[in-house]
Amino acid sequence: KTQQKLASNVPYGRYGVTESHYKQLEGVMGLGDGSVKAAIDKFFGALSEVSSDATNSALRRQVIHAADGLAKSMNALQSALRGQLDGARQQSAATVQEINALAGSIADLNREIANASSAGATPSELIDRRDEAIDRLSALADVRVVTRSNGAVDVDLASGLPLVSGSETATL
Repeated sequence: KTQQKLASNVPYGRYGVTESHYKQLEGVMGLGDGSVKAAIDKFFGALSEVSSDATNSALRRQVIHAADGLAKSMNALQSALRGQLDGARQQSAATVQEINALAGSIADLNREIANASSAGATPSELIDRRDEAIDRLSALADVRVVTRSNGAVDVDLASGLPLVSGSETATL
């Protein structure tokens, strides 16, 4: 597999993950009636009206009502952000587990490929399975792959952290 193909998987995976988070934020912070922007506009509109007649109790109640709406919008925003943070943490933990499992699978396949190659066999099916695992891994993290002379591969994260070295793995 080429590094270019593996690198092309990274943005696809990243964009797929972030799209749902952006849509949730857009719902809360967008331009609709229940958005924070609408609550801010309503609050400042009420303040503008009461500034022309500060003794008018009806206008003052409108300011209080608009302030209450703004507070509720801010609380909804905080709740949505907290929910996204919790979701991102869970998703991150699941991704790390998946990366570790794929790294272990690649290391095991490296071992089997090296054993088969040293016995004189052509381990095409094993190589295909390993390449598939590397493709799946490259959708989760930016990786660099180097093929060894015995047919095994080393997989490093783009940051330089070795993830798979022959039949050995590092865990995240």
